[in-house]
Amino acid sequence: MFRKYMSIALLLAITVGISSGLGSGYYDCPDDKKAVNNVGHVDKDVPASIFGFVTLDIRIPETGLLNEPITCTIVTDLSSDGGSGTVSQVGGGLGSKYVELKITSKFLRGLKYRVDVYTDAATTTSGPKTTEN
Repeated sequence: MFRKYMSIALLLAITVGISSGLGSGYYDCPDDKKAVNNVGHVDKDVPASIFGFVTLDIRIPETGLLNEPITCTIVTDLSSDGGSGTVSQVGGGLGSKYVELKITSKFLRGLKYRVDVYTDAATTTSGPKTTEN
């Protein structure tokens, strides 16, 4: 009986992990002309986990707030097939002085992403501008 439920759970997890409906990138930039200053750049490469999913939480800036509101947020999936996970904005974003993103991998996959955040004017942050894995 236990094997039956484990088999069903595994099949469901694999089906969810390979679903074509998962979005791998994120583009929130209504006016490209206002993407003047790159105030946050993050490159992350997180290996797969044998336990299933991998989650990546990104906040730009890491602490504090930007001096100017965000005009553009671009998240690019750098995996070889361009479909390693799903990106969700969980806080801040366009018009705010910070952005929080959550990236969740597909089942048994790692994550390889680049995040770029722009403002319309020169901006300083209270945290580092560039973070690399």
